[in-house]
Amino acid sequence: MDLKRTMCKINNYKVAWLIAFAIVMMGSCKDPYNHDLDLSKLDYAKSDMPSPTTLDEWLLNNYTYPYNIDVKYRWDGSELEVNKTLVPPMVDKVQSLMNVISDTWIEPYVEEAGDAFFKKFAPKQFVLVGSRNYNFNGTFTQGTAEGGRKIVLYSLNMFEDTDRESVLDQMHVIHHEFAHILHQNILYPNEFKTITPSAYTADWTNISKAVAHERGFISPYAMSAPDEDFVEMISFMLIYGHRGFERMICNMPAEGQAKVRQKQQIVINYFTNVYKIDFSSLQNKTEAAIDAHAPKSLIGELGFGGAQNFNVINIDPTLLPPLPAGFMTIYNNTANGLASVDGAGRVLDNIQLRFVGQGLMFLQFTYHTGNGNLVMDNFYFGIEENENHILTFSPIGIGGDENSKIIESGVQPMLDYITGNTFFLDWIPNDSAGCVFDFGGIYPQETPGAFSFGTLEVE
Repeated sequence: MDLKRTMCKINNYKVAWLIAFAIVMMGSCKDPYNHDLDLSKLDYAKSDMPSPTTLDEWLLNNYTYPYNIDVKYRWDGSELEVNKTLVPPMVDKVQSLMNVISDTWIEPYVEEAGDAFFKKFAPKQFVLVGSRNYNFNGTFTQGTAEGGRKIVLYSLNMFEDTDRESVLDQMHVIHHEFAHILHQNILYPNEFKTITPSAYTADWTNISKAVAHERGFISPYAMSAPDEDFVEMISFMLIYGHRGFERMICNMPAEGQAKVRQKQQIVINYFTNVYKIDFSSLQNKTEAAIDAHAPKSLIGELGFGGAQNFNVINIDPTLLPPLPAGFMTIYNNTANGLASVDGAGRVLDNIQLRFVGQGLMFLQFTYHTGNGNLVMDNFYFGIEENENHILTFSPIGIGGDENSKIIESGVQPMLDYITGNTFFLDWIPNDSAGCVFDFGGIYPQETPGAFSFGTLEVE
């Protein structure tokens, strides 16, 4: 006898008996409590989910439908670390942030690399958190990514879409995490790891930015591991743009600068060879999009990028390319007026705009007296900056030295120029030095032909 067949036959009898027993039990049992099953409770979407809002529709139309990206802003603690104290995001901040992310991350990549590229590599979910995620070592995490599928963004409640540092902080995270996805798909050349092989350290939190630059890293966090180094390079290069990034590395020590330049070239080649992306074009698109939301401003960072907090514009015509004729007329009238004051034969060397605090500027005149003494006299101005980053200077006093009072009448043409115009500030490029260095320019709205520019210094 086939044992296998016998067992099957026995089991068939058993199954039939159990089915019959179950039918009898179902027919004979009665629920004394009349607990009928309410099938409507199985419809989770109708019973528990809130009705879609205008924000939900916007997120669907701008993220989910075109790119299959879910944006989760309603609180769900299961998505986050259970050992951290975190708070939900303010709903009125959500669209503001996601609009900036769309403009400064999605659109530049789609325009440069195509819709199919972005859909393939984009993470499929954003989770938004209102507060910072503080770590036990005193640092805080601005964002995290999980397996290239989910990005968690923190600090949403502090976000302001017109504040440059706020925008740069969030976009730093986005470009950093997206770069991880790209290199996890196709690894960057091993050559990158050989540039600074012995300088990576788990102790990066105790290293200053200056030391990181000296050792050939764009940031202290880049020193934590080669992968982080690679994506930090990409993120910094994109959010600061070509000129901003150049200004940053031009201020590094020579040895550190040389190492960062090697890494920079590998990043450019990687995008070109692996993803067929013109990195320079992507960089320009990203920078322009960030500038459109949060223009560079003089107050706070002097409007000259995020790499260096310059606070002095030094105007010395003998050390600069030719200045505009309109400004030189004012400068020469000031020099002649200074020389004629009480016949002392003062010779104007330079003029500096020294931004010494929030809302305060010293206009400093440096000159030599007839006997060769070097003198610096200050005139103080308050600064007002409107929402379009237009500056107005108002006189609030002169330096305590008696010389400032003596020369006031002689330098009146320059004082009138400063108080009689409203200004905006911008860069004037000068690529002749090999390392791109830009002059800072001061542009009067009322007399555009009289703009001036000078070298930038850190006081």
